[in-house]
Amino acid sequence: MTALREMMGRLKLTVNEEKTRLCRVPESSFHFLGYTFGRCYSEKSGRSYIGTRPSKKSIAKVRRTSKAYRAIDAHVVERLRRWLCKKHQMPGLGTARFPDEHLYQKLGLKRLALTTRNLPWAQA
Repeated sequence: MTALREMMGRLKLTVNEEKTRLCRVPESSFHFLGYTFGRCYSEKSGRSYIGTRPSKKSIAKVRRTSKAYRAIDAHVVERLRRWLCKKHQMPGLGTARFPDEHLYQKLGLKRLALTTRNLPWAQA
């Protein structure tokens, strides 16, 4: 911490004592500028490596405000209803037989705009 304060002093910057802490990577992680730095796992091999991923707070913010996620959700609902109507040989759009509650609660469809906890890059 002393070396950090000296280096920051030479740059004429101050250290925020409330936010600044020492941590050992990969045992612990830290957040900086919307990213979490620490241990990550390869989706292909499952091996660990030190890397970055968007922080949970950043992911939640994007999902709450992004029109793109809502558009994807609407597209998925439309396609699922179309597929269900075809499967059950029903005419029409299927909104009466397959309302939103049925798709989300009974069939277990997830809303992309609302889910943030179960993302592989949002987990430590």
